[in-house]
Amino acid sequence: MSSAHQPKSEQESLRVAWRLRDLAAVERELEFAFGPAPDRGRWVKAFLGAFSQELESHPVEWPNASRSASEHSWSFEHIRVRYRLIPTDQTVEILSLTGPHTH
Repeated sequence: MSSAHQPKSEQESLRVAWRLRDLAAVERELEFAFGPAPDRGRWVKAFLGAFSQELESHPVEWPNASRSASEHSWSFEHIRVRYRLIPTDQTVEILSLTGPHTH
């Protein structure tokens, strides 16, 4: 049976997701990168949602341990992100966040 015919809950249970390491630190860095913008919290939420979609473009292959960590970059509005995918524990490490309010 193809995945198109599986119930949604079953599809979600089979899907492996990338997890951000130290989400609180990433949120603090994002708030700094977005600067004094009104609705900064809304921008942070939008960024995290878009970044989650970006991560979905990176398939997780089995076995995970056979792949080494890989570095990538991605942009959202005026924020540039360098990140590392770590397949052994299916996590993402943010290496840098740069924006107009960061140095």
